[in-house]
Amino acid sequence: MSVPLSDAQRLYPSLTTINFDMMARFRSQKSPSGLKGKPDILRKLGHIESFQSAQHSLELYVGCAISCRYVVPEAFLTSNLSIENMVEQAFARAILQHPLFTVGRVNDESKKLCWVRLDRIDLNIHVEWKTVPESEDYDRVLQDTLELQVNTNYTHLETRPQWRSVILGSAESKFIDIVFVVKKLSTFAIAGCMIPCKLTCLSKL
Repeated sequence: MSVPLSDAQRLYPSLTTINFDMMARFRSQKSPSGLKGKPDILRKLGHIESFQSAQHSLELYVGCAISCRYVVPEAFLTSNLSIENMVEQAFARAILQHPLFTVGRVNDESKKLCWVRLDRIDLNIHVEWKTVPESEDYDRVLQDTLELQVNTNYTHLETRPQWRSVILGSAESKFIDIVFVVKKLSTFAIAGCMIPCKLTCLSKL
């Protein structure tokens, strides 16, 4: 589902794709770029960003992650609302408040690395839901997830932003753990720590 900025701030039955064609508040008035054709370049990477990108290319480090636990009230568990829809809506609003998480990167193998504007983000790609069986050690699964995510490279940098999330829960639990993972460029890492705090609709459940 594609939604403009004005609608992304409302609650919808489902929200899986963010469309940035009408998001004037979060972009300049340049014409939007598509995933095909000439990219809409925003700026070149700074010196520190380029240095860290080189380290990433050499796999000296990949990313960083933060995990937050949200307790789901009984009233919500027994309602017809979907926790998946609620979380995706919260992610959409949080990401839209940070334009840094709506950009891709081009010329990764050259000395002219640049940030490019993205028109769409597919939450089906960036947000993964995982139910932990009761037979498994939940804390061990959470730890393994964190370790896996901080060591898994990012792909399709030209068309996808450099963040992802894994959301863990069990059939019997009354909480979910949201693991937010971000590429370890300095500004990305700092902003990435803010995203869980921006999931306001979850905090108010």
